[in-house]
Order: sequence, then C-alpha cells, then structure tokens
Amino acid sequence: MKISVQGNLQTKPLVGSYAEVEKRIIADLDKLQVKDGKKPLSKISEEVVIEPYRDGSYPYHAMLSEAAKIFDLSPEIQKYATMSN
Repeated sequence: MKISVQGNLQTKPLVGSYAEVEKRIIADLDKLQVKDGKKPLSKISEEVVIEPYRDGSYPYHAMLSEAAKIFDLSPEIQKYATMSN
C-alpha cells in the first residue's frame, strides 16, 4: 500500500533559491510532524517535492516509504494523504 500526500503549507513567500526554499518548507513540514510526536516527514518519505508559491501557500507532494503507515502522519498532514495499491 502506497501513501502519498498532496497538501499546501500556508506561509508567506520565502526569498532564496529553489533549493533554499525547498529546504525551509521541508523543515517546516518536519516541525509539524515533530510537534505532534511523529517522525519528521523527510525521514518517512521517499520523496518530497515542493512546488512554486501560489495563492498564499507552497503546494507539496510526498511519497511515503513502504514502511510508513497513515498513523505516522500528524493530523495536519494526514488530512491530505491518500492510499493506493
């Protein structure tokens, strides 16, 4: 069972290169997870992709590793998760 997350992180636009912005957004997503007592998203994902800023947020896509379960996600991120075979 594959779990993917397609969500939006509400924030102000960040200044910097794409790599710098991506690193900061992933760090913010990790903080959301840790705040809820979960492992950082970057540690349970195979890949996290951050899209360009639009409409007050940064859209993101994450594909969780095979070992990750839906309950490994914080409620804030879990609401954007979908499962597929």
